[in-house]
Amino acid sequence: MAKIMTVNTGVQEYEINNATVRFNSTDYVFAERLVNVFDKMDALQNKYKGQLQAANSGNIWKACREIDKEMRAVINDLFVDDVADGIFGKTSCFALADGLPIWCNVIFAIMDEVDAEIVMQKQRTDPRLNAYLAKYKAKHGEN
Repeated sequence: MAKIMTVNTGVQEYEINNATVRFNSTDYVFAERLVNVFDKMDALQNKYKGQLQAANSGNIWKACREIDKEMRAVINDLFVDDVADGIFGKTSCFALADGLPIWCNVIFAIMDEVDAEIVMQKQRTDPRLNAYLAKYKAKHGEN
């Protein structure tokens, strides 16, 4: 029978409004998805503006619903989970709060968490590595 090892992967749970999301905020794969999501959402926001300017009164609401649906899919892709409805509820992703679209507030909050976690993990790396090296050297001799 194989031994079982459980290793901390750094994945943490976060509650964003009514959604639980999971990610390792120091993972470059997640960071790349985050940046790509920002770019996609910005493009969709611009598409939204263009469609609203070009739409007649009957098509405006349809365009809003379609873009909101696209934006929610992009957020779900970021977390590889169906969480957008929990994050945004019944409010559109591009509604404004604190002077920005809600989707932008979500992305910025995650970026802030990524930055803070990277700083904290870097501070923990050297002492932990030095402790393991000292333990190994003490046990096996310094060579």
